[in-house]
Amino acid sequence: MTTSIKFRGVSYHVGHGTWRAKIKTQGRHIHLGCFTRQHDAAWAWDCAARLLGRPTRKLNFPDREPTPGTGIGTIRRILIAKGVLE
Repeated sequence: MTTSIKFRGVSYHVGHGTWRAKIKTQGRHIHLGCFTRQHDAAWAWDCAARLLGRPTRKLNFPDREPTPGTGIGTIRRILIAKGVLE
């Protein structure tokens, strides 16, 4: 399996063999979750970036809109729990 990183906000966790998504906001790194596919971690970062008002041009998938069932609700709950979103 290749572990070269292709997306913003994604890193590979060698010990667990998973892709980790995290985003920096308000001077803090917020862990968004671990995923088996790099693509899913990149999507989690995009959902967080959209919720935090980041420019669309900086997203991994700028043409894909989040809809219910694509993980945006989970990411919203994480950001609220971490105190960076109301």
